[in-house]
Amino acid sequence: MPDEPDLEGPPPGNFPYGWEERPDPMGEYSRHPAALVPPPYTPARFRALVAGTAEKGQQYPVELYAGTKLVLRGWHMLLACRAFGVEPRTVEVAGPSYPEVRTDTQVEDYTAAESAGRDYSPIEKALWTLEVVLEAFTRRAQARRANDPAALADGERGNAVDRACDVTGANNRYVKVLKKIADEAPALYATVRAAVLSGDLSMNVNRAQKMFEDGLDGETGEWHESEPGEPPRPPSVIDPIPNELFERIDAVKRQLGVSTRGQAIEQLLKFRDEEPEAWRRFLGRWREEREREARL
Repeated sequence: MPDEPDLEGPPPGNFPYGWEERPDPMGEYSRHPAALVPPPYTPARFRALVAGTAEKGQQYPVELYAGTKLVLRGWHMLLACRAFGVEPRTVEVAGPSYPEVRTDTQVEDYTAAESAGRDYSPIEKALWTLEVVLEAFTRRAQARRANDPAALADGERGNAVDRACDVTGANNRYVKVLKKIADEAPALYATVRAAVLSGDLSMNVNRAQKMFEDGLDGETGEWHESEPGEPPRPPSVIDPIPNELFERIDAVKRQLGVSTRGQAIEQLLKFRDEEPEAWRRFLGRWREEREREARL
C-alpha cells in the first residue's frame, strides 16, 4: 500500500448506512480515505459534547494526516466545534515521518482502535466492531490471501472476531451474538441495530439475545408492530446555532431558565433537533426582541 494517501481516489466502501456520515459543514476537512467511519454519536450524546465544548473548551484535538486536512480521529469533536462556532484545534498524528501510522493499512488499524478510548456502551462497541472493523479486517485479509496466502501478517491470522475485538475493546461474546442474529434473523437484527443507533438505552445484547432465543427471529415480522428498517439518516449538514445566540448567551440562559452556558447550548440544540417549528418561532421572537432593543 502507498505511504501517502490517494487524494484523488474515492474512499473505500467502509461507510455502512446509518453510521456517522455528516461532512464538515465548512467543507475544510474530510475523513482520510483509509480511515474507518467512526462509531455513532446519538443526538443526545452529540448535544452533550457540544455543551461540554461550550463549558470547557475543546476537550481533545482533531487528529490529521500530516500536511493535509484529512481527519483520522476526532470527527465528532470537529462537528461539535462547528456547531459551537469555534475553530477546531488539530494535531498531526500520521504521515511519511510517522513510522507507526504512515500507510493506509496503519491508518485503518489506528482508526479501528477509536472506540477503545471512548465512552461507548458495550452494544455500541460490539455493533461497530461487527459492521465496520470486522468487515474491514476481513476484506483486507481476503485481498492479501488472494494474491499471496503467505502475505498475511501474524496479527491477521486466527479468528477474525477475536482480532477485531482485541483492537476495539468490544466484548467478544457480544459481537458473536450480534453476528448470529444478523445471519439467522436479519429482520430482528435490523430492529436491534435501529434501536442502538437511535440511542435507545433499553436495548442491549442480553435483551437482543433473549428476543432471538424466544423465537422472535423477525422472519415474519410478527414480533414487531411495524416493518423493521434502517434508522433515519443523520442530516447531511449541521445547522449551526446562529452567532447572535452565542454572543448573548447570558440572555439565552435567563430566557431558558438554566444556570450555565453548557446547559443553555444543550437546550438550544435539543430544541433545534426535536422541535423544528417551535425552534423557528423561537428564533423569530429572539430577533424581534433584539431589534426592539437596538431601536431604544
